[in-house]
Amino acid sequence: MDETALRTYWMTQLETMLAAKGISAEVQSLTITKNVFTGTENTKTDTIKGKWNLAFQASIYVAIASKKLNVNVNATTTFYGVRDASGNAVSSKSAKAEELSGETIGSIIMEEVCSQIDDAMTAADSAE
Repeated sequence: MDETALRTYWMTQLETMLAAKGISAEVQSLTITKNVFTGTENTKTDTIKGKWNLAFQASIYVAIASKKLNVNVNATTTFYGVRDASGNAVSSKSAKAEELSGETIGSIIMEEVCSQIDDAMTAADSAE
């Protein structure tokens, strides 16, 4: 996947998903540190299965805390694909599309980001 497009997508998604959780935040920077697809193709059944590992570091300004937080995210999701209708290539069309959907990996990432934000805010409250 194109890392520039992936970076832009996740910056926007993080802000949108955090806003949906009531957290006003601005993603100020995001660096992709890992974007790896691994898997195998079974030519007998015309299927492909594997994993996508996405890792990034982000700097997020959280308005309620008036703080910039640095978060590290590492998410892995599985996928299963079938050969496309032309029979020429294994397609990203998945027989189990929900496994590779933005919602699935998005929920993994949001859980991790929100946990890190909560930890940072708890640590800040404890220090005061």
